[in-house]
Amino acid sequence: MNPLRRNVIANLVGRVATALLWVAITPYVLSRLGAERFGIWALFFAFSGYLTTFDLGIGNTMIRFIAVERAAGDRRGLKRTLGRGFRLSLTLGLFWAATVALGRGWIAHAFHVPPGMLTETDGALLIFAAGVLLLLPVQVMSGTLQGFERLDLSNLCMFFGVAAQVLAIFVGLATGGGLKAVALAGVIGQAVTGGLSVIALRIQVRKVESGASGPEATWRDLVHYGAALQLTNTLGILQLQVGKILLGLLGNLRMVADYELGFRVAGGVTGLPILILGAVAPTVTRLWESDGPEAVGSLFTSTLRWLYTHSVLALGTLWLLAPDVTNVWLGPGHDRIAFQIRLWVLAYAMNIAWSLAPAFARCIGRPWIEVWCLAATVIANISLALWSVPRYGTVGAIVALGVAYGVGFITFAAISWRSGIPYGSWIRSELVPRVLVSGLTVGLCEWLLTAGPLSAHLPSPGWAHAAVAGLLFLTLFALFFLPFGDTQRLSRTLWQMSATIRVKRASSR
Repeated sequence: MNPLRRNVIANLVGRVATALLWVAITPYVLSRLGAERFGIWALFFAFSGYLTTFDLGIGNTMIRFIAVERAAGDRRGLKRTLGRGFRLSLTLGLFWAATVALGRGWIAHAFHVPPGMLTETDGALLIFAAGVLLLLPVQVMSGTLQGFERLDLSNLCMFFGVAAQVLAIFVGLATGGGLKAVALAGVIGQAVTGGLSVIALRIQVRKVESGASGPEATWRDLVHYGAALQLTNTLGILQLQVGKILLGLLGNLRMVADYELGFRVAGGVTGLPILILGAVAPTVTRLWESDGPEAVGSLFTSTLRWLYTHSVLALGTLWLLAPDVTNVWLGPGHDRIAFQIRLWVLAYAMNIAWSLAPAFARCIGRPWIEVWCLAATVIANISLALWSVPRYGTVGAIVALGVAYGVGFITFAAISWRSGIPYGSWIRSELVPRVLVSGLTVGLCEWLLTAGPLSAHLPSPGWAHAAVAGLLFLTLFALFFLPFGDTQRLSRTLWQMSATIRVKRASSR
């Protein structure tokens, strides 16, 4: 199996497996902690997301520079780059761990933690600070494995870490550990992921031929490239988490919990097609260095078709099955979560439309294009959310996110036009047909399920309803999408096969 195909499969399987673990444990955590403590736990995830971005971009920088040095067979340079990245991440980890530990009183006050929960929250934040110390070095080791084009090993280490964390959460809450137990579980998960990553990296480094020497990656190279990635990562996480933060500051913890529940489902499902980027990133860097722009352009076109087609499948399925998912997952009476999941679908659809192209630019050494696009989305998101959250709560936060992604789309279209990037042709040939057909497919399915002749004979939302809705959507998807994207190959193959059969029948007569 070639590295690209292996990485795609590994990323997909790894994300699905970890998402299933989180989906399985979430109702148990919600029932044991209650809505307010669950909201605090959700804020732990938000803080972790932010802190992984405040690493000077060194985690993602390792992917590019390790890929270049590995291709050159420069074991000495590879070890030097890895050592520099690890030392920098450990220093930053110490800084942020101390910041969380010293500022835990302010954090509890800022997010309106009830007085009766202050002592428990204070202790949980102190434990969480210990996990922050491990967080950034683990990111560096994961990025290095990806630089080796071994996303299978990176995802395997991550999966075992998440499995250890989920198990620790279950045991801790079963014994009455509360918030301190879920915080300690995070530390355990990081330790497991980091330990396994060290073992995997030692094996990969030994496989690199010694004696060869390539261009040295200096501190200046790492910091210059990492600065752009730092901004990219910060803005990307801020874009997703700003709604949650503003709901905590301007609303209440119950709104935060609703936001987190919708985000867990929508992010887990709609994030699956985007996994292709993590798989192709080291390959893009290697092809750019060895084969030039033409090879990267061909890879971009095929990746874009794959992303658009599979995104339509994932987003359309989630839109139709949102009531079934919430009913099975959380039980009856959560219609508002199903509605919010559908809003998340629209927001992610707007993001997927343009996010691949600036990410490819980052992989070939032009990361500032992505920075400008994300900066525009974050400014729009904060501006809209400050107005919409006090008025519409969780719904306002999600709508603000979706509109902000539209602003990012417009920003990238302007940048690509001025830079001579032919993105307009990709939009016309790849995006527009899929948007039109996906809207027709989902709309027809929605009508058949709610107002059409099937609606009177369908069961209430649940497993059986989901099976019918899913089968109906997949059938229409196959029929309508046959002429588009990579499925053109399937269409041509079927036509050629039928033509061959007709020729053989005619010759036999």
